[in-house]
Amino acid sequence: MNTGFRRPDRELIERLEKLSPASATVWSALVKLGLRSSFLMEGIRPIASGSSVVGPAVTVEYRNYGDVGIALTVDDFRRSAVFKACDATEKGDVVVLGALGNPSGIIGDCMAFGFKVKGAKGIVIDGGVRDSPIIIHRYRFPVFARNVTPTASSYQVWPTNFNVPIKCGGVLVKPGDVIVGDDDGVVVIPQHLLKDVVEFAEREVKIEEIGKKKMLEEIPKGKSLGEFYPPKEEWLEEK
Repeated sequence: MNTGFRRPDRELIERLEKLSPASATVWSALVKLGLRSSFLMEGIRPIASGSSVVGPAVTVEYRNYGDVGIALTVDDFRRSAVFKACDATEKGDVVVLGALGNPSGIIGDCMAFGFKVKGAKGIVIDGGVRDSPIIIHRYRFPVFARNVTPTASSYQVWPTNFNVPIKCGGVLVKPGDVIVGDDDGVVVIPQHLLKDVVEFAEREVKIEEIGKKKMLEEIPKGKSLGEFYPPKEEWLEEK
């Protein structure tokens, strides 16, 4: 099992955190850079409105329990990859669980608390989450999942490895890729594209801010929306 990976430049992460709306702007940047498969589909959304995360991915790979090939116990679970991933988590990381879309509760409040104490910014799950009232109201910990549920996974899926490439929501996620999540959903930035994405996104935000200012001033005066949207590159050159 892999215990570490190269995390991206913190200064780039901080610049991303200032963008709003972050996931939509980042998705647009990735499309312009030729990557269309960056948005986690299949209904992965925040369990609490207003949640947001930006940070490097710590990944956990799951397999269907029947494919593991041996009988496993509760003690085996305590020694499994998800707990080793928790030990390896550092402040600012976003934990991504590739749980194969299983709708049962892959984690609950205890595991969420463990990752929060380690400094994780949040958890993204290709599956369900239980104990959501505690996670939302007591811990105020961002979790993005397919669904909330009172049920537990009961060994339907098993955490077999961590900090390896996984699939989550139909998207490849590698350790150290940057996760950007908000109310619109979750987008994955491959680490090697991070600098280009940040620079493009910052430029787009500036252009849109100019356009929105013009729109708010001029549309009430009778101007057409099409004069202000989509925003125009040449606005950046205006004084």
